[in-house]
Amino acid sequence: MPNIKVNDPAERLEPAYLFPDGNEEELKNLVAVAKDVVPGVSCRAVVVQGGDLRYAMPLVKGTSVRSTVVIDFPDGLGGLRAKSDQARFAAQCGVREADVVVNLRDVAARDKTSILAECHAVREYIPEIKMIAQIPYLWKINRNHIFWLTDFLQ
Repeated sequence: MPNIKVNDPAERLEPAYLFPDGNEEELKNLVAVAKDVVPGVSCRAVVVQGGDLRYAMPLVKGTSVRSTVVIDFPDGLGGLRAKSDQARFAAQCGVREADVVVNLRDVAARDKTSILAECHAVREYIPEIKMIAQIPYLWKINRNHIFWLTDFLQ
């Protein structure tokens, strides 16, 4: 992990809004909190689904808060094409960071090739990515999948 100077832990927060039934007002509230989580301190980013970028991007413009898109939420099962299409759309909106949901079936099959291909498909459009996973699902299926995934992604 790089040596990062953090003046306040709030600078590392990334509040997320990933609900399918939300509205513009809720996104405005999310961004307002992210801009001033405590007096004078902003969060690092807000995380939203691709469809909410049109609301979130203008709200963070000109601030230190970034917009991060979550790709293939919630289970990653959309696969290579879905991830690529979502990444392309987000890049066209100006996003430079993505949280990519790991395909849970690929984890269960321990298919490293497919997981990496999906990462590369997103990186074609978005330079900074991190992988995220629905750990409760993996825990329910077989908790050893969690250890395999973390070892693989190190």
